[in-house]
Amino acid sequence: PYAFRATDPGELVPAQGGDIVGPDNDIWIAREAARAQQIIVACGNPPAGLRGFAARMRHVARLLSNDGARALWCLGLTRAGWPKHPLYLSSCTPLVRWEWRTS
Repeated sequence: PYAFRATDPGELVPAQGGDIVGPDNDIWIAREAARAQQIIVACGNPPAGLRGFAARMRHVARLLSNDGARALWCLGLTRAGWPKHPLYLSSCTPLVRWEWRTS
């Protein structure tokens, strides 16, 4: 959901004083989502202290799904209800539909 990148998600927290979303991020998300055959969301849990993550994810889900017109998929959910990050998942983990309106 953010243009800011780091190998440690915790680096988002101190960086949030700046523009971690990026000025053109939403434009590119919507543009590339429109070209995709299938969209798989894989964000994992937000780092502690990251403000506004749920609202940002709902906004990004609306962009990715064309406001609910297209299905979003994930590799399962964390206990907190967020799409699991694939880093520690088996390569045979099945896709499940992500009902982002309930997250």
